[in-house]
Amino acid sequence: MQALVNLYGIEYGEGKTYATLEEAHASITGFNLTEAKALMKTAHTELVAAGDIVAGANIKIKIAYAKGAIQSDELAQVAIIQKHLNAALEGSGFGTIELEAVGSIDNRYNAVPEGKFAIGYGAWGGAAFYPFRNMQVYCDTDQYSVNERANWEPAAETLTITFEYVKDGETVEFEDTMTWKAWSNSMVGSGKYANASNDVKLRILAFMEEKYLAKYYRIPLASSTSAFLLSKQIAYFTEEYNIMYGFGGFRLLTFKMDDYQWREFIRKSGGTLDYK
Repeated sequence: MQALVNLYGIEYGEGKTYATLEEAHASITGFNLTEAKALMKTAHTELVAAGDIVAGANIKIKIAYAKGAIQSDELAQVAIIQKHLNAALEGSGFGTIELEAVGSIDNRYNAVPEGKFAIGYGAWGGAAFYPFRNMQVYCDTDQYSVNERANWEPAAETLTITFEYVKDGETVEFEDTMTWKAWSNSMVGSGKYANASNDVKLRILAFMEEKYLAKYYRIPLASSTSAFLLSKQIAYFTEEYNIMYGFGGFRLLTFKMDDYQWREFIRKSGGTLDYK
């Protein structure tokens, strides 16, 4: 929460709009049209002054979007992004900025660092069992193509991490400097902080996430969610999601009623079931 509050520059405490960290964090939506318009106007002014574009230029950006053919739901996602982008462009000085999703790309993750596309759309999953290795996908150039690297080199650029934490009732000051790549591996295997407490590792991870997001090489746009309908006819093994087994799957699913009982249940319910 602190990392996100820092990233968005939200203050909290006595005399502030938000009294607590929790309130400040809850206020974050990731959408601020007023600020977006101001930043777009600044961007246009700076690009024109640098001679990179002419005033009022129309720009088309091709996005490395998918390995296969572009699907209708993916086009819908692009349309939403385009809608918000158009709103931010109002009064900026830009002409139009058109986004085009490109599919049938052999490796869209490699296409960006190879210079074939300026922007890539993708997602990272995993690290659910051990979240402290998550930053490897952005920093470890040995394991990953690091498609979000943009103009930086995580194996060379250093990061100094500082914070305070409580250990055995005493406040301890933490400070260390390593390359981003070294930090991403520091909490894994035989890494320098692999055996540190979860409190220390969480602070390291949050610090890295904040400073990485502040580079704006990678902009979070969406998250995916899996939902399950608990039917009145069936019962899952558990209604508490288990990270390894979900709700038990079909193998552990049981029926509460046979087909006759189910038809009678629907009939006595008026022919329509209310799942609200």
